[in-house]
Amino acid sequence: MSSVHETAYPRLKDEFTEQELFAIYTPTPEELRFVAARYRQVTLQTFLLIQLKLLQRLGYFIMLGSVPREVIQHICSRAQVRVPTKSALTRYDKSGTKQRHRTHLRQFVGFRELLPLDEVWLKEQAFQAARTKQERLLFGDANRQIYNARLNA
Repeated sequence: MSSVHETAYPRLKDEFTEQELFAIYTPTPEELRFVAARYRQVTLQTFLLIQLKLLQRLGYFIMLGSVPREVIQHICSRAQVRVPTKSALTRYDKSGTKQRHRTHLRQFVGFRELLPLDEVWLKEQAFQAARTKQERLLFGDANRQIYNARLNA
């Protein structure tokens, strides 16, 4: 069975290996250029970069105050910037700057905000997925080929 941090709605793990930190949270030169092009102030660049690496890993935005310290320390050390204090992260989480950063990050990563029309589509997809799961339970393993053929029709 998958760990919670490996599911469709991933979450941050409590502990990381050095290899995981390096592979997942090390900023690329392109990412460093992106944050430098947006802000001159290093503190704002740091918050934007942390949000970027977390968005890439999780696929959604989270409060920086809830991020394990070792993740933030790794990102900052690789970017050669000072690690923000816990209180600075908490202030950022409540700021309007965070909302502006989200706009920049969505654009950079290629995400877009969910619109009211998208909600209708999303509800239909969720209903279909729930129905599909129920059908899988009803058909069982013996009828899996028939079921798969029906899905692909």
